Amino acid sequence: MDQLQLIGRRLRFNLSRVTAVSTTGFSAAAIEVAGRFEIDTREFRELCPSEFEGWPELIGMPHRTEIRYLDRVEFGIESLPPTVSTECLNEVLQGDQANITLRNVITNMTITPREIFTKTLGNNPELLRGLRLNGPAVPVDFKVNLNEPYMLDTSDGPVLIALLRCTGSVRLLEEHKPLVVSGEYSRSPTGEKISRLRMFEPMEILGLNLQTEIHESPGRPGSTVVFRNISEVPHKAVKKPKS
Repeated sequence: MDQLQLIGRRLRFNLSRVTAVSTTGFSAAAIEVAGRFEIDTREFRELCPSEFEGWPELIGMPHRTEIRYLDRVEFGIESLPPTVSTECLNEVLQGDQANITLRNVITNMTITPREIFTKTLGNNPELLRGLRLNGPAVPVDFKVNLNEPYMLDTSDGPVLIALLRCTGSVRLLEEHKPLVVSGEYSRSPTGEKISRLRMFEPMEILGLNLQTEIHESPGRPGSTVVFRNISEVPHKAVKKPKS
C-alpha cells in the first residue's frame, strides 16, 4: 500500500495514528510527505540470530500439548426416582456421555463429565505418574465423588448423580517450531531502534493457528511474547512485514 492510500484512509476514517512499514526504506520525499500528514514511517530489516546480543540462543520454539482422551463414563446413581423410567434415563445416556450436562442443584451451574475429567487430572498429578514426553499414552481409570448435588435432567425429571467413573488415557507431546524470521524495526527519519523480534512457524493450540513472536525493546528489561492468530492463512504460511 503506497502513502497516498495511507493518507486517503487516514482522512476517510479519521484515524488518530497511521504507521507505514517498509523493508526497502523510504525516500527523503516520502518521509517529508509522511511527516506532514503525521504518518509514522518505520523500516524493517532481517537479522541473523548472532545479532541478538544478550538473548539466549533460541532457534526453535518448543510447544507441549497434553492430549486427554475420555473413552468411557459411568454414572453412579444412588436410587432412581419413581417418576423416572429406566428407558428415559437410558435414552439420555445413549448420547455423547462425555459432554452430557450435569446441573448443580445449589448454584444451578452446569458442568460436563469431560470438564470433571480434565479438572481431576489437573488436581491429582499422581494419576499421571507414568507419563513421559513423547511416550505412549498412559491409561487412567478413576472415580470422582460429587460432593455437591448434581442432577442429570431427563424428560421424566432430574436424576441425582452421586459419582462418576472415568476411563481414558493421556499423552504428552512436544514439538519444536523453527525460527522463520528474525528482524529489527527502526524509525525512518532517525534510524532509532524500536524493537527486535523473532518469529516462529505457526502452531495449533485449541484449534487456532497461532504464530509465536518474541519482541525486545531497547532500554526495557525482559521481552514480550505475542501469540498472533493467523488462522486465515495456510498452515505453514508466515506473515512477513511488507513494504
